[in-house]
Amino acid sequence: MNINFKNIKTQSSSDENDLSILIDELDKLVFLFSKSSIFKQLDKSSDENHHTELLVKYLTYTASNRFTFFNQPSQKERRSVDIGIYLTDDKDCNYIFCVEAKYLPSNDYVIGNYAAIKRFKKCEHGLSDRNGKPLPENGIVAYIKKGNLEDHQIKINKKIISLSSSKKTDEFNLTWSKTEELKKTKIDGKLISNHLRINASNMKLHHFWVVATKSE
Repeated sequence: MNINFKNIKTQSSSDENDLSILIDELDKLVFLFSKSSIFKQLDKSSDENHHTELLVKYLTYTASNRFTFFNQPSQKERRSVDIGIYLTDDKDCNYIFCVEAKYLPSNDYVIGNYAAIKRFKKCEHGLSDRNGKPLPENGIVAYIKKGNLEDHQIKINKKIISLSSSKKTDEFNLTWSKTEELKKTKIDGKLISNHLRINASNMKLHHFWVVATKSE
């Protein structure tokens, strides 16, 4: 299944324009993953890595050839993020967008050694290969195994509010603000949040919440 997108120029333009086009494609495609034939390869024994491996295959098949999707690229201190995306025509394969994957419900979506938001805020994930600097926008894809979007959003935002109430930095030397709460968008299943990273730079996170194989 290939989807045509308007106003996509090949081999062109600035990082900002490329990123805008990529987000537009992800907004359209990620939520169709569960309707794809590739998704049917998942079963009750599939883990988070299998979900993400198949999502990468699906995006490779359905997205425009402007972008290349790479599974488990290395980041800072040999950590790996789940998906790295770069421009196909970039011979140096510099990532322009990184995606971390999680299951929902999750106890480490926000904070913890393996927490998705924490890793982006601490500059462990979402790094450019071109200059090592953190990318301005990144993503989290979450596979919902149980519960609904509203309940997960409330729980995650409560955690962020709790962290923001402290006048001290957390165990990872990060500061938190109520403004970092996840907010719904016009796209069902898509949320947005904005964060201040440990190096004082700003970052936007795109949260794509999709169904897992089966509700339990």
